[in-house]
Formats: sequence, C-alpha cells, structure tokens
Amino acid sequence: MGKKPGPYEWPVVPKKAKKAVMKLLDKGKISVDKIVDKFAEDFRKYIGTKYCIPEINGTSALYSAFFAIGLEPGDEVICPSYTYWATAMPAAAQGAKIVFAEVETDTFNIDPEDISKKITDKTKAIVPVHLWGLPCEMDTIMEIAEEHNIYVIEDASHSHGASYKGKMTGNLGHISCFSFQGTKLLPAGEAGMMLTDNEEFFERGTALGHYTRAKKLDGEYKKYGTTSLGFKFRMSPLHAAIGRELLKNYDNYNKVITENTEKMREAIGELPGFIDYRPPSYIARVYYENVMDYQENESRIPRDNLLNKLKMGLLHINPTRYPLIHQQPYFQERGYDKHSLPVTEKLVARLFRFPTIRTKGDGEVDKWIKKFTKYYSKILND
Repeated sequence: MGKKPGPYEWPVVPKKAKKAVMKLLDKGKISVDKIVDKFAEDFRKYIGTKYCIPEINGTSALYSAFFAIGLEPGDEVICPSYTYWATAMPAAAQGAKIVFAEVETDTFNIDPEDISKKITDKTKAIVPVHLWGLPCEMDTIMEIAEEHNIYVIEDASHSHGASYKGKMTGNLGHISCFSFQGTKLLPAGEAGMMLTDNEEFFERGTALGHYTRAKKLDGEYKKYGTTSLGFKFRMSPLHAAIGRELLKNYDNYNKVITENTEKMREAIGELPGFIDYRPPSYIARVYYENVMDYQENESRIPRDNLLNKLKMGLLHINPTRYPLIHQQPYFQERGYDKHSLPVTEKLVARLFRFPTIRTKGDGEVDKWIKKFTKYYSKILND
C-alpha cells in the first residue's frame, strides 16, 4: 500500500493508469500502440472538434498548428509576453515575427483592444492563451480575426475543461493546442494535442510530423506517408495510457481543485491588498495555478517584502512563474524594446502564486486559510 498523496502533491498517477502502463510494458508496446489513437479520440470527443492529432508535447502541437495555417517567414504572429515560451517560439522558428500584445490587468489574458492596435497587413495569426485556466474573451478575438482574415490558434495548455459560453476551450478558434506535461491539470508525463475542425489543417499537421498517419489521409498530403515533412512528433503510448486513464475521471477531480481554490481565493480576497477576480457567468474557468493580483497601496507593504515574509511562514507562496518572453535574450538580440509592454510589466511584478490543494474533505483548505490569515494579519500589524 502506497502512502496517500499529500494536499500539495502533483501529479498523482492513479493505480489504473499505472496498470495501463505496465500492460504496455509487459506486451513490449513501448513505442507504437493503438492506445494513442484511443486517447486522441477520447479527447477529441471531450473538446468537441472534428479532428485531433496526438503530439509528443504541447510545443510540437503549436509548431504543427503554425505549419498547418501556412505560416511563412515574414508573417507576424500576435501573442502575449506573459506566457510560457512555447506560445511564441515555434512560430519564431518558422521565420515569423512575434508581435507581443498587452494583457488585461483583471484577467491576465491578452487584451483584445491591444491586439487590434498591433495588426498589420503581415499579421497571420493571433494566439490567445487561456492563462492559468481562465478563458480569453474569444468572441471579441474571433470578431477581430474575421475582420482582418487572420487565424486564431488557441494555446489551451492551461485550460483543460474550461468553457466559454458553453463551448470548451480548444473548440473556439481555428486550431487549438493542449499540453499534458506533468504539472498540467491533465498530466500524462509529456504529451500534447492539436485540434481543429478544418480538414486541411488536420492533414498538413499530420503530414508534418506523422509519416505513418499521413498514409491514411485521402488528400494531397497522403504522398508524404513515407517521409513526413521533416519531423516525428508521435506521442508515446506510455504517456497516452496515463492521459487516457486520467481523462476518464478528470471532471470529478478537477471539480475538487476548483472548489478548493475558489474557497481559498475568497478568503484571501477579503484581506487588504489581494484581488479575487471572478469572471462573468458565461465563463467556467479551471485552475492550473492560483495566481492573484496584489495592490500594495492597500496594505502599504511592497510585494517583494511581503513575499519574503510569507515564505518564512511555510505557506507554499511564490511569485508568478514565466519571465516575460519579450525581455529574454532571443528577443533582446533582435531589437525588441524591453519596456514595450508597461501594463504587462507592472502587472507581473504584483502577482502572487498561491498553492493549489487537490485533496477533498480532509480540512487542508481550512487549515491553510487559518494559517495564512493569522500570519498575514501579524505581518500587517508588525
């Protein structure tokens, strides 16, 4: 009998997933197996698209998506800077110019108004990221894209199970990409998916990195079934086995995470300085991470000073992840202005990353809230 997972442990691989992996190992199916197609089909149905390509990771899914829309050197791609690097770099690797847009200070998501300002006649795609599990304002973004004949590629790596006006994230743009990396809400170890309703995008994405799958296509890309178009992005069956088992019960354990996190956020938001943003009723968010804005003018304690004091309380509190992409050497070497996104820069300097408690009914959430409230109140009164 293994020990019960702690409240902060993640990922937790259930026994059925371990058995599924061992079954493949015992059969010697460690490279190719039908389990990959089964996982892709299950996930396609879950999201609601016509097509799904299982990928080796979320980064390869994004690379495939940019290739699928026919991205060429000199094209421009608009995305936020406050995100994981894979949102932008696969497009840069294909010769595109990355154009960074500001984010909204309440949602932390890409600002549609700034998207409009950044569009040129070279803009090929917009990449909204449903950051930390909160869906972007997709109706507005899709209207902008339609007006300018631009593709929308959703980076849904944080938002498994989130929805916008009744539709799953991943089924709102022209293409979507998911990651199943080990820290994600739906972890498979290392895997990804590219989803779309567009047959040509599906065929181009397949031909790029799946030489045997391309043989099964009916269109012009079937001829690349022997060589592919340069890559092998095949998902491992071992990772597919884990992901498929976790998907079966995903909504149930995700509900626990959401309930725990929102209870914590409500308590934190009642204290001076912290903002518990809640989206409109037509958005059902999830919580890949619990990130909150902090206004130091209410508590009169600078963010970094407060962060250092809270860390001493062993409360699992940290600054937000992801350094701004446009400030990294790759873009600085190419002449990007380090301070071209003042709204984003100021916001990220304020953010706190609180823990996510994934266990149900053991009182851990209440314990954490009590401990945090007591410790924070003491700091304020010192």
